[in-house]
Amino acid sequence: MPKVQEVIIKRKSYKVPYLLDTEEGQQILQSAKSAQQNIYCDCLPEKLLQLYVRKCGNGYVLARFPNTGPQHKSDCDDCPTDPTLSGARHYDSGAIKETEDGYSIRLGVSLRRKERASDDSGLIGTGRDGKPKIKYAKLGLFGLLHFLWTNSKLNTWRGTSFESNRKWNDVAIRINKQLKIMTSKAKEMSGLVVLPRTSNSLSVNQQLIEIKQKKRRIETQQAIELRILIGHLIRLKASQYESVGITIEDRNETFWIGNAEWAQAVNACPYPSINRVIRELPNNKQMERVVIIGRIEHTEKGNLKFIDLRLMVTTKNFIPVDSSYEKQLSDHLVENERKFEKPLTYDKEDGVFPDFLLTDVEPILPMEVWGMTGNPKYDARKKTKQENYAGKGGVWEWDHPELDNIPPLPQADF
Repeated sequence: MPKVQEVIIKRKSYKVPYLLDTEEGQQILQSAKSAQQNIYCDCLPEKLLQLYVRKCGNGYVLARFPNTGPQHKSDCDDCPTDPTLSGARHYDSGAIKETEDGYSIRLGVSLRRKERASDDSGLIGTGRDGKPKIKYAKLGLFGLLHFLWTNSKLNTWRGTSFESNRKWNDVAIRINKQLKIMTSKAKEMSGLVVLPRTSNSLSVNQQLIEIKQKKRRIETQQAIELRILIGHLIRLKASQYESVGITIEDRNETFWIGNAEWAQAVNACPYPSINRVIRELPNNKQMERVVIIGRIEHTEKGNLKFIDLRLMVTTKNFIPVDSSYEKQLSDHLVENERKFEKPLTYDKEDGVFPDFLLTDVEPILPMEVWGMTGNPKYDARKKTKQENYAGKGGVWEWDHPELDNIPPLPQADF
């Protein structure tokens, strides 16, 4: 079974979460950086791969050297997901660039806008005809969220004994690790993204104060600075002022969004039964969760307001899913202690990717849930996928999932 990632410093092994999340661990990393000590990942004892310590704000993180990720063991936190199996392959080389310090990304949404400027649509890499290019030049909100989920390995499950039951705080810690090694226009992403979690209320408060201090000045049309917020949606409340109040885990205040912007977010969500999921908050018996990402500003009246929003539905373990049938299969795989991965589309809405990849068999096996019939567009997509799989070793299929007849799973090889 996979284990928590460990590294070797001066011939002694340390668990990575201990080094990143405890005061003693941070002191060890600080000392290692000052003494220029060699640090090695222990995922492959026969081939120790060197890492280094990078200072991020007031803390220290571990980073791999550029382009060494594929050399790590497949279940190691430093082994990247194969970009050809997700929407990541549809970006040009400048949209997501691996650097000596981590990643440099181009955002397709602006974090500065003037009072009366139209909202950024979030569409990226458009050509003269207004249609998206084959290669996206920038990451939109969905793209950024999926990139963070993928690099944090939150779209994978590596066995119950390794993962346990994920909580939002666990998720946020893993995302924050990625934000600290990411930059956009030379600015560290951890300073641009508000990420509420149990242990960082003071830093979030400071970020929200900064937004308030840079509130709009109508008389001068001065540009204002925005922030991107990522959170776990737990409650909604209607308002008489044509807006919706949003409450997220680990924050007491209400974030507001206009009814039109909220409707746009719901319509853009790929989850077919998103309206049911929203109605059942916060006591969703199906244990579907909703993660949100959007840009926020501070209004003249002192309210925190989303100017746009995207919704991502996940399982109770925060594994993204695109339908209730996918959610059912994901839960089934977890209950059977299988290892799997959910390929994410990023900003590519019509990408042809497997629903899941079963990763504890050799070779890795694509998995498909055929949950819709009689729809010409869906049937054409299904045919394209099946033809593709026919020449590449086959596929595990679940047809007519409305019958709750999940087919037997192949035996795990390891």
